[in-house]
Amino acid sequence: MSYTLVLNSSNVIGTNNNTYQYIFIKGSFTIQEGAEIMVSSIQVPYSWFNITATYNNNSFKIFFPTASTTYTLFTITIPDGFYTTTSLNSYIQQYCITNGLYLIDSLGNFVYYIVIAYNTTYYANQILTFTVPISLPSGYSAPSNWIGYPVVSRTPYIQILSTNTLSSFLGFTSGYYPPSAASGETANYSINSNITPLGSTVNSVIVRCS
Repeated sequence: MSYTLVLNSSNVIGTNNNTYQYIFIKGSFTIQEGAEIMVSSIQVPYSWFNITATYNNNSFKIFFPTASTTYTLFTITIPDGFYTTTSLNSYIQQYCITNGLYLIDSLGNFVYYIVIAYNTTYYANQILTFTVPISLPSGYSAPSNWIGYPVVSRTPYIQILSTNTLSSFLGFTSGYYPPSAASGETANYSINSNITPLGSTVNSVIVRCS
């Protein structure tokens, strides 16, 4: 006869989350001579941090057009955590809200000019940047902290730094996106990863049993 013992978070003892204890109710369970115990299955939630200061992959730069020949520089430091491409994009959107880098369309939707998204067809991430208008479009409204309009409609651009390893997570070599950012990109821009995105530094779990 076999029995199943379930160990979960309620069985953790100590402070390092690596020791489990199962307490049998006295008199309710008898272990026969020669009995053996084995691990039949393990479920491990995938939640190890993949962007951290420790991994040196938590920062990049955004340049947002605000005048005819100038951009305003924003250096973004991402809080340590586990990020998918979608959740990283959500963080960027929140950053844009905080710093006035968005407009609001006639339906009340926030319009962002920088997007990072999955492209499942190519197993890639995708950077998209959109031209910032030189005046408020019809039906749109601007937030109270709107950064201001450029004289020439141009896209923002992202700098993937060579001094850290965020490039491996996103799948883009270090550099500027769009690459013509220095002279100003005047049309919407889209590019897929030019290297395979890593996603996480953890790609396996080793379980050892005595």
